Amino acid sequence: MSNTFKKSHIRKFLNEANAMQAQIFYPDSHRDNMDLDSSHPGESESPPRVGPDGSISPEELHSHFDVDGDGKVDMHDYAQHVDYHCEHPEILEDYLDLRDSGREDVECHDSYKSCCDHLMSSTSKAMDIISPLMKMTGGSCPSSTASALADVLVLLKSKNLI
Repeated sequence: MSNTFKKSHIRKFLNEANAMQAQIFYPDSHRDNMDLDSSHPGESESPPRVGPDGSISPEELHSHFDVDGDGKVDMHDYAQHVDYHCEHPEILEDYLDLRDSGREDVECHDSYKSCCDHLMSSTSKAMDIISPLMKMTGGSCPSSTASALADVLVLLKSKNLI
């Protein structure tokens, strides 16, 4: 039996669930006191930790979706977090664009994907690589150090030296 769900069906469901969310989950007194200027209620404390192979453990996913911090993930947590990503697609767009670009010039796609997944999971991971280079060279600007590293690596790769 084939799956008959389409993205449009899922999007329609999420939109309807989002429209009903305040009515279902919040009593009137709570809705009236909600601070609309605060962060989104579906925002997680931090991005999920991604393993070296690009996977996210079940425990980490559970923690990521437990937006109210009560140790349980219910439909309210799930709907709020999905809604958060729907309202802020830019959080995942860069990663998805990079992942979907399907670079043809890499020799080993598995290594490329694994490295991208690892580095895109947290900006601190890229800084962990750049910081020692800055320390060795006396550099003080992470952005310029990253640009220098990228330029040199491109040049070395174009000469088949790496």
